[in-house]
Amino acid sequence: MTKMAKTLAMLNSAFVHTLVAAILPIAFVTTGCLDGVQTEIGGEHYAEKQHESLYFLPAWLHMPGNTLVNIGYVIVGVVWTRTVYRAERTSQAGFSGRDAYMFYVFCFASMFYGPAQFLRIVTQWHRVAVVDQWVTLPIFAWVVAWCLHIERGWSGRRNLLVILASFLAYFLTLLTAVGFEIALGVHIASAVCVGAWIYRKYGSSNARVSLGQAVLCCLGFVTLKLLDHNLAAVHGFFQHFTGHFWSKICDFLQIHYVCQFFMHITETKIQLQLQKTKRT
Repeated sequence: MTKMAKTLAMLNSAFVHTLVAAILPIAFVTTGCLDGVQTEIGGEHYAEKQHESLYFLPAWLHMPGNTLVNIGYVIVGVVWTRTVYRAERTSQAGFSGRDAYMFYVFCFASMFYGPAQFLRIVTQWHRVAVVDQWVTLPIFAWVVAWCLHIERGWSGRRNLLVILASFLAYFLTLLTAVGFEIALGVHIASAVCVGAWIYRKYGSSNARVSLGQAVLCCLGFVTLKLLDHNLAAVHGFFQHFTGHFWSKICDFLQIHYVCQFFMHITETKIQLQLQKTKRT
């Protein structure tokens, strides 16, 4: 098998695995088992001024800012998929197909997450909101799996267990009204802590900057969403480009900086491995 064929096979594998991971929550939600989960449905939960029609935009696009911003997730995912694909093909040593796979899954998850957010805003359907919440958790969990891959090497079983534990964490929503918030908080804290741990092992000045940018964007993602209505009360500008809107920008920029961080970490690890090989 040629190098290009191996690269395409790894890309296809990552796509199929991410697609299956996205379909499973959708299939489960359609059974109605999670209809009792509390979600925020209705325009009153968003500070953006709603429009019945706006120039050339379709009438169903009541919140254009909060809706169209989600294209950013797709753009980031596509750009980084292309970047990693080229890095894998041109790399002479060290950057393995398994390293690329970790990137690809994260990028495809970002590409799928954008449409999920889009549909939640447009439809305001409870089950779509549940899926949107649910698929948020594995994205953060993948950062943990990624760090473990960097340190301990490839393990498909470990990746599967991490994602399975993440999916199961969503069932906290059946126990308490703040179950999703608890699960999300644990996921974010875990991703940041494990990211800091892997940085201490394979960090560089570039990785430090990317890690700091990712953490700042994560803080923006959380706080700006919470301040959605507060900002709208301060100035009319934030009734069109709301806290929720800027939160989404922070979120997909967070994904960008996480990819950048892992690229620097992977490069450092490869360099250390090459130096060790030369010494021996």
